[in-house]
Amino acid sequence: MARGWKVIKKIIDNINWNIPCRKIKEAKGLIWKRNLPKAKINAKVITYWDTEFPDLLKRIYYPPVILFYKGNFDELDKFAISIVGTRQPTHYGKNITEKIAEELVQNQITIVSGMARGIDSLAHQTALKFNGRTIAV
Repeated sequence: MARGWKVIKKIIDNINWNIPCRKIKEAKGLIWKRNLPKAKINAKVITYWDTEFPDLLKRIYYPPVILFYKGNFDELDKFAISIVGTRQPTHYGKNITEKIAEELVQNQITIVSGMARGIDSLAHQTALKFNGRTIAV
């Protein structure tokens, strides 16, 4: 794990999550004050209460309260589908993943996956190969 992520994880692990939301915003300020995302990992930080926080992510059962991200959110990301699978795919699994991801990208659907070896990374690679959007979580 990169040093920047370790320091951020330590800050987050020390937050008492049973406290009011303003404390979470203070934690975000502490992270920015230390300039960790920008200097160490070149990431951006948003919280659940920020207007930029993805609306679809707010709707899941346990949404994250702090989100570190690189890149930009796009209006097209509202139309996204997740592709996940085994880390040791068969030849058939690889072919089907590529076909599904290609067709989704051609229909301007963003591919979301975990960036793990196997099916996840193949979904990301296929999206990029066909100039589609991809989000790694």
